[in-house]
Amino acid sequence: MTNHKVEGSALYAIELGNGTYKKLFIDELAGGIYSFRYADFDGSNLEQKTIDKSAYTNQTLAYFSFATNSTVTVEPSTGWDWVFTRYETTLYSSGTPTPYTVTGILTNDNVEAVLADGINPSTVDHANYTTTIDSLTIIGHDWKSYDFSNGWEVDADRVYFIKTADSTLYKVQFVDFQGASTGQGTFMKTYIGQWTSIDNIQKNSPLEQFQVFPNPASDQVNITFSLAKEQEDMQVQLRDLLGRLLFEKTIDAVSGLNALELNISSFEAGNYILSLQSDQVLKSQAIILH
Repeated sequence: MTNHKVEGSALYAIELGNGTYKKLFIDELAGGIYSFRYADFDGSNLEQKTIDKSAYTNQTLAYFSFATNSTVTVEPSTGWDWVFTRYETTLYSSGTPTPYTVTGILTNDNVEAVLADGINPSTVDHANYTTTIDSLTIIGHDWKSYDFSNGWEVDADRVYFIKTADSTLYKVQFVDFQGASTGQGTFMKTYIGQWTSIDNIQKNSPLEQFQVFPNPASDQVNITFSLAKEQEDMQVQLRDLLGRLLFEKTIDAVSGLNALELNISSFEAGNYILSLQSDQVLKSQAIILH
């Protein structure tokens, strides 16, 4: 506690991807610098290394290669939200907690997420959930389970609401996992909207009523909404299910009833997200064009 120095006390046996082995000892973490040693099992080829955390402020992790005897750059410099990979975690079944290698999602440290479980994925409302920056494994691996009779199964009554670094909200539902046969997982991503604080979506919102009709629509769609107070620079946006912006209109909305008519005849048939948003309002509606 006096010097914030952490000293190592465990020796690790590391099996590398090529089948060879190293032994690793982390000496200390002091002043933001990791000091560690590694060698072959017989003690030969001993190396002493340090990694300064301050040199990797733009990365979630620092990465070290035994093959090159140095740190390596394998993380995208910007823009990544999660990685689908294998990692080790502690599983509690019965008795002693067991470290186990699992396949799942690790999220970037500037991505927020929340689990909505035991719900209907098509009707669940993101406004009832608050995202949080919890850990790399906030999504993790337990959206799937293994049944010895039927193989891998995905939890069908859960979704995750994801808020990315640029305050974009998505709903993500995992629909398939094929395990070691292919290593593939499948998910559906639905764009919800932009927001700066997801836990304030409903609190103190001036939006009192919102309606989109007709739905399904072909040539035009009408939007009516009622506000408790006027809102400047409100945005009406149309996006596809991948979140790509297809149409945007900025309006100044008055207190009381507002109405808009949008010409959507130029868009292809399919499913879209129509949203209304300002610094105090976020409301989205799935619409079908035919």
